[in-house]
Amino acid sequence: MKQYFLSQLDFDLWANQKIISSLKNQKYPEECISLFSHIISAQDIWFERIKKTASFQIQLWDIYTIPECEILLVQSNKKWKNHLEKLNDGKFEELINYRNSQGKEFNESLKDILIHVLNHSSYHRAQINFLLSKSSFTPASIDYILYARR
Repeated sequence: MKQYFLSQLDFDLWANQKIISSLKNQKYPEECISLFSHIISAQDIWFERIKKTASFQIQLWDIYTIPECEILLVQSNKKWKNHLEKLNDGKFEELINYRNSQGKEFNESLKDILIHVLNHSSYHRAQINFLLSKSSFTPASIDYILYARR
């Protein structure tokens, strides 16, 4: 299970970097950077939840510049991968108690949290690509099969 999630985090980083490259190379709708910043903020908030280090300094809808996104994205991915590298497969099934942004308490397995974090990123990358296409800009080519073929 660990290797699966590590490979998914590699894909997530690759796809996010493709989105950043796409945004850097053209004028883009303003909402794109808001959505991309949100991807990074959400990843970091979930990381704080699983590590029980919630500082509440990260806001879900903070907006970063493209250069900030490039740095924060790599840092976030590295934190996740370093954490997962230390775990055995049994840890992915253990429940993690956390509070959501409304203060409600929940228990979820690390596996389910990771699936959520990765799907959340995919969802917002798709929104960004849709906004680019709708505005006659070039979307990033981020299909998983393209990543697998590299």
